[in-house]
Amino acid sequence: MRIVRIVAGAAILLVGIGLLVLPGPGIPLVIVGLAILAVDFVWARRLKKRLEEQTKAFVNKVCGKSSSGGPRSVVANTDSGRDGVRPSN
Repeated sequence: MRIVRIVAGAAILLVGIGLLVLPGPGIPLVIVGLAILAVDFVWARRLKKRLEEQTKAFVNKVCGKSSSGGPRSVVANTDSGRDGVRPSN
């Protein structure tokens, strides 16, 4: 059973790595492959944890959450034109 788990985890991990550059869900498959391998290997467990932390930090940054968990303040650009000069019509 251990051999099957290792082969399946490695296959999913390799497909996930391939999908990082091809269209598809690369990061989730890498995490799933590492989760399967983490049952048998400590290095996979550590790498999975690190990847999950970095993914959460990236998602929080993209979604506009600060490191404290609250929303970031956004300042609207009220400039009517470039360099403060109104564009001519």
